[in-house]
Amino acid sequence: MATRSNQGDAKKEKLVDIQKREQLKGMLINKFKLKYGDKPNVSKFIDNEVVKYLKNDRLTEDTLRNLDSKIMKEVALRDKREQI
Repeated sequence: MATRSNQGDAKKEKLVDIQKREQLKGMLINKFKLKYGDKPNVSKFIDNEVVKYLKNDRLTEDTLRNLDSKIMKEVALRDKREQI
């Protein structure tokens, strides 16, 4: 019986982890869209980069700074292209 309870707890923990990750993803996406604008051409890029970041990198100040820098460079590049 204890095994069943442990399995239930593990499933519950996994669901909570998934929920937390989704909340974090939403917060990061919103933060970057507020910072860099929510234009359609930038919005999709931000969505994709945040998803990729959460899949591949550990959440640290350095990796977040790197993500921010990457998004900033891409937004600047896209803005220059629009002006041309």
